[in-house]
Amino acid sequence: MGTGFRHPRCVPPCTLRLRDLFVYPDIARQKLEDAGTNISPQEILSASKLPELLTKYPDLIICGPDDCGKTAMARILYEDLITQGVLPLMVNGEQLKGASKEGALAKVLSAVIVEQYSSSDPEAYLQEDKKRKAIIVDGLEKARLSRAAMAELISILRHGFEQIIIMASDLFQFQDMATSIENNPLAGFERCRIKEFGRFHRHKLIRAWLTLGREETEEIDSIEKQVSQVDKTLSTLLGKNVLPHFPVTILTLLQMLESKETTNTANGAYGYMYEVLLKSALAKVNPRDVDEKITYISGIGYAMFKEKHPILTEEEMRQAHSEYCNRYDMVRDFSKMISDLINAEVLVETNRSYRFKYPYEYYYSVAKYFQDHVSLLRQELHSAVDYIYGEANANVLIFGSAQETVRSDVLRAS
Repeated sequence: MGTGFRHPRCVPPCTLRLRDLFVYPDIARQKLEDAGTNISPQEILSASKLPELLTKYPDLIICGPDDCGKTAMARILYEDLITQGVLPLMVNGEQLKGASKEGALAKVLSAVIVEQYSSSDPEAYLQEDKKRKAIIVDGLEKARLSRAAMAELISILRHGFEQIIIMASDLFQFQDMATSIENNPLAGFERCRIKEFGRFHRHKLIRAWLTLGREETEEIDSIEKQVSQVDKTLSTLLGKNVLPHFPVTILTLLQMLESKETTNTANGAYGYMYEVLLKSALAKVNPRDVDEKITYISGIGYAMFKEKHPILTEEEMRQAHSEYCNRYDMVRDFSKMISDLINAEVLVETNRSYRFKYPYEYYYSVAKYFQDHVSLLRQELHSAVDYIYGEANANVLIFGSAQETVRSDVLRAS
């Protein structure tokens, strides 16, 4: 089970494993209110306690935003259940499309059994005592099941598995909240939500990263000082709600902090790291037009900055699109551009209005626009410096501080 990350002290034949860097997050147990329109918190516990929780609540839904670590947690829980003597299966929600009927589901599960238990005959697993079996569904929303199909699927799974663990998105949770209990096929499930990392969990992850591949005693003794130093940098980068405080973001920043490219960017290191995060998100959709998309979203960010509101209506978004096309004398399809940005998780659309998913994307985009048009926007830049105590202005200036003109204006105002 790989991580997708690279570590400077783990080179072939060394393999970076999920367990090497996994830190159990805290989860908040939640209760679905009788009205079916609200979820209230009950208690917070470590995700390491999930196997124990499952003995009391065998049907469990764990929700959280994209990239919060649901899949990593599912894989770790899979391993933890095996150590408890349980026989788990792990299924991706996409595999369950059209599989709410017993025959179709049996076919899907048989293929999963063969893959995960290296068996040519899934029948042996199917004949095991139900009390020993558990199923983890990672991303149930990807199955796109109707309410009736969902009810049928859950009924079949309950017949064959003692424990059912569902990993689901925020959107799935919103739909769950909007469904009355009497009509909700998941009404009997216990609900949990993954919490962002605080200082304690962040320190554990940083420590795991710094100690990996180190065996010398003197190196280990100096780790705690390094942990504090690195955490101070990460705290600045993560900011207050600027970046999501989840493991994938923290590990990405740790990886970049140790790279030669980052250390060579001097005063522009922070801006460079935000740029890498944004470009990585865009490259997942289309790696060939990342730079163009960066320029495109800088215009969107500036339009929001001018309106002093981080949301644009569809009409305002189309206006920003037209200005981009006219400025660079090109034709681009509005729907395609917006769809790509939504799929890259850069933009979020709600009721035909648009915003950046994460604040850092907004701040970086505005700073990028100022940097590219500084000669035309010098007066606006001066105004932003004069009112640097405003959160948006301050963050835009921090993100753009690698640009010499921006930096000199900040110094003039101080």
